Amino acid sequence: MIILPETKLETACIVAEKLREAISAQPYVTEQNEHIPLFMSVGVATFPEDGVEANALVTRADANLYASKRRGGNRIAYREDEAQQQEVDVAAFGMLESLVTAVDNKDSYTRRHSEDVTTNALRIATALNLSEETLRIVRIAGRLHDVGKIGVPDNVLRKPGRLTPEEYEIMQQHTLFGERIIQDIPNLKEVRAAVVSHHERWDGAGYPRGLKGDGIPLLGRILAVADSYAAMIADRPYRSGLSTEEAIAELRACAGTQFDPKIAELFVQLNCAMDSIQLV
Repeated sequence: MIILPETKLETACIVAEKLREAISAQPYVTEQNEHIPLFMSVGVATFPEDGVEANALVTRADANLYASKRRGGNRIAYREDEAQQQEVDVAAFGMLESLVTAVDNKDSYTRRHSEDVTTNALRIATALNLSEETLRIVRIAGRLHDVGKIGVPDNVLRKPGRLTPEEYEIMQQHTLFGERIIQDIPNLKEVRAAVVSHHERWDGAGYPRGLKGDGIPLLGRILAVADSYAAMIADRPYRSGLSTEEAIAELRACAGTQFDPKIAELFVQLNCAMDSIQLV
């Protein structure tokens, strides 16, 4: 990834083209003196035209990169590329952005929360050495995991106090709403699985389908940890957020019941390394 401050789309494409040409001019030479040509596919995104938040820009650049690869690679793809505009994935991306914005319009907390969940989930997925394609799926799923809240009534979604049992039951439906909302967007099967399963529990007591253990999709298990941690440390109208130490202690306490124990402990260790927290 290359970040170019104060750079317009045209200049960014010039930089990318120079890099592509430089790489093409330097083939890889094997021990047998074979010259293997090297190619580079590039996806470009610019602020603010393609997004105003880091994850939105990365997702757009990533979508453009995959469009470049699908058309044979060794080229630069960007929003003004006419052929790119016809790509299904790019059209889907615009739809996904609209969905995220729609949720934000109903509940401003949800967008920030989704950004935090995406960051947490990507840290876990990267530490698990998951593929670049899977990281792409995690990025999309993280941003969309609460998209089903579009279907939750405002008086429940924005209630300043704790929910009643009846209201909580309504809120639980957001995972199924999310699955239905994105079911017709192509090439998002794994995203749908993650979105609908991020409130399942390792012990089988979660929702909406009561999945258990390894029966829960891996990305759903990752999102469960990422989502819970982000929710615990966030301030809400009816309570103050937990401290980092308190949230980590809660993750450990719930490992093996609510959370996949390996993923929960991995995230704890990542946080301990990042914040130099000494926990007993």
